[in-house]
Formats: sequence, structure tokens, C-alpha cells
Amino acid sequence: MNAEDAYLFRHALLRDAAYQLQLPSKRAKLHALAFELIEALHGGRAPEPPPLDAVDPPKFQPHPTDAVAFELAEHARLALAERGATRAALKDMRALYLRRAAEHAERQYRYPSAAEHWLALSEITKGVVQAECQRRCGVALYRVAKLTPARACNKNALRAFRTLGHTRSEGLALTNLSAICKLRGQVKRAELLLRRALVIHEKDGSPIDIASEKSNLANICLETGRLDEAERLFRQALDLLRGQGWPETETVARSGLGNVFMYTGRLSEALEIHRQALAAHRDEGNRRYEAVALGNTATVLSAMGRHAEALKQDEAAVAAANAVGFSAFAGVALCNLGVALVGVGRLKDGQAAYEHALQINCENGNRRLEGIVRGNLGALHRQIGNLELADSLMAKALEIAHAVQDRRSVGIYLCERAFIKIAGRQLEGARRDWRDGMAALKVLKATRELEEKAAIMREACAKAGVPPFDEDVG
Repeated sequence: MNAEDAYLFRHALLRDAAYQLQLPSKRAKLHALAFELIEALHGGRAPEPPPLDAVDPPKFQPHPTDAVAFELAEHARLALAERGATRAALKDMRALYLRRAAEHAERQYRYPSAAEHWLALSEITKGVVQAECQRRCGVALYRVAKLTPARACNKNALRAFRTLGHTRSEGLALTNLSAICKLRGQVKRAELLLRRALVIHEKDGSPIDIASEKSNLANICLETGRLDEAERLFRQALDLLRGQGWPETETVARSGLGNVFMYTGRLSEALEIHRQALAAHRDEGNRRYEAVALGNTATVLSAMGRHAEALKQDEAAVAAANAVGFSAFAGVALCNLGVALVGVGRLKDGQAAYEHALQINCENGNRRLEGIVRGNLGALHRQIGNLELADSLMAKALEIAHAVQDRRSVGIYLCERAFIKIAGRQLEGARRDWRDGMAALKVLKATRELEEKAAIMREACAKAGVPPFDEDVG
């Protein structure tokens, strides 16, 4: 131990000893004094925020005490040991600063801290406020992919809201549970919960509630191949949001529409939407959504064959996601980065990106992304010539795609499995997989994927020295 460490250790011991020598009543008074002094030094009492269950509350208004909000809440808690007239006021101050600490932590993307503060606040409140603290704790945990405790918090909140007859908040808890189910690959359950929430909010909700749920439903439709329904729902969400003063939510819904455009071959329109979203999120200073917009832009550029440009955007997306601890999207961004790296011929780097993405998505429990990364790795190993490993990866990817109802990926992986079998001269099985894969993509009108797979098929057949299969993509 060096001298500085030894000093700090002794200082901490002496401080704790001196603290314990004080009588509890004296300690409580000192904490109350510390509370008053710290609050005064940081601009005085923070304003009372709107009720936790307010419909369309104003945006969080920062205050100088936010930087020390949790410290103030702790001094208030420790000062409560002192009996007297100030006790009720200290309880209120502890609740005020716990809430501000939670919201301040969220603004800084420190979601584990936010979850701790919401949970602490739930333990000193009752009724709807207590349930809402539980729900918000669940949201914070979901954002760092802590799905089991997130689910428990939202289930507790849901039971309380139902008991209290607070239907709007019940709908919000159902929406949160839907998001958890979707990440876990429980797509049917996710959609059922989301539709229940939508029914509730169409009777007792705000335009932002309804629009958010329509956007979430649209994303499920997009991922399960119901592109017409996805586009309709995104447009309905945008109609509800227009002029409502929720630019962030409107931009997210517009980005979803951009993804529909990409899947349906309207690449130039998709690129323009995602670039506009990127500019909007940067103006707002929202690094989480900036990461998503960078990733969306890169995906379109890759689809256009502009892999060098896509690579730069993907690298920026990974950096932005890591900067704010957005692990759920870091797994997506790394997968996209792998696509761009393979696109520019850096196969080993692409493999490393895919393997890192696979690790993150497995840790986060994101079944759909796990399947996509396995499929990409399988395609890469086919290119390298590792056919046995490629076949194993593709079989698992196909299993997951079926489980999460990712119809587009099912079509792609069947075609990819056909290419593996062509290379291994298993021609009968290859023709069967090719036929089924192309049929699945035709149903989805996935013209770009149909043309891309037809080109790979011709190349694979030529390399194997066999006549090309039926390549009609009409």
C-alpha cells in the first residue's frame, strides 16, 4: 500500500469512528444541517415535479441540485432518525430528491442507478405513485437488458394498477411487458399484450400512448413480414403525433417507416428518412437514438452496396451505443458492422464483429438478433469454406427465425442453406431449400433479396460445376 492509499484508508477509519461516537440524535441533526447547506449551495429547493401519473407531463426541467440529488435524499433519510416537527418535511424532501435523482440518472443514461432510485422511492410511497415507481424501475432495467427483474417490476406494477383501477397506467405496464416478451423472442405474447394496451388507451389514454403502441405494433408487423400492415400503423402513429409536441417519438415512428421503405426496395426514400432522423436526434442531444439512426442509415447504405460508407456509419453507431451503455443496441450495431466489414472484404474483422455481437445478444436474451447473427456467421463460413460449421450455424438461425416468426429471415436462411448444400453437392436437398426459400421471399415481395440470392445461387452452381437452379424471381 503506498502512502496516499494508507492515508486515505486511515482517514476513512477515523471519519467513521468519529461519526459513530456521536449520539444518534446528534448525527440526525448533523445530517439535517448538511441537507440544508448542500441544498443552499446548489441553488435552493428544487421545484416540485408534476405527478408521476400525469398524462403528457412537461419535460424534465433540470435544476442545480440534480447533481447532488441522491446525496440530499440520503441526508434526509439519515436525518429522519431525529424526532420533531421537521420529520414530515424531511420525508417529503427525501421523496422529492429520490425522484430527481432517478430522472437525472435517466437523462445521463445511468439506468442501473435510475432503477435503484425508483425502487427506493417505491418503498416510501403508496398507491398509484408506488406502482408507477415500480413500473419506471422496470423500464430502467429493461434498458440495460435486465429482463427478469424488469419483468418482475412491471408485473408488480400491473397488479397494483388493476387493483387501484388506474387503467391508463395498466396499459403502460402492459406495453413494457410486451417489449420484454419481444426481446425474448415471445412474439405472439408480445403482440397480444400490446393489442390489449392499445384497447385500453384508445378508451383512456393520450395520443402519445396510442401512437407509441401503434409504432411498437408496426415494428412487430415489420419483423414478422406483414409489411403492408406495418406501413399503415406507422402512418397512423405519425398522424396522431403531428403537432403534439413529441418530436422524439415522431422521429422514431418516422424511422420505422423508413425501415418499411428499405424492406420494400424504396432505398432512396429510406436513406433520406434515416438521415433526417439522425440530424433530429443530434439536435436533441439524444445519444441512444443517435446510435439507432446511425445504424439504420448504415443498413440502407449496405443494401445499396455502398459498403465503405456503411462501415463508417456502423463504426460511429457502435461508438455511440457504447458511450451511453446501450448494450441492447450495441449488439445490433456490431452485427451491422460485421455486414459492412464483410462487404468491403475484411472477412476476419467481420467474423470478430459477428462473434462479439453474438455474445452480447445471447447475454441480453435477444433471440431475434441472436438468430440473425448466427445466420450472418453461417453465410460467412460458407464463403470461407467451413461448410460443416456454416450448416450448423444456419440450422440454429433457421430454428430461431421460425420461433420468433421472422419470415424474411426464414426465406434468406433457406436460400443460404441451399448454397451450403450446393457446395457439398447435396443437390436434392439444395433444390428443396432453394425452392422453399425463394417462395417465402416472393410472398414478402422482397425483390432485393430475391435478386441477391439468385446471383449467389448462379455463382455457387458454377463453382460446383452444376447447372443453375430455376432462378425466376418474378
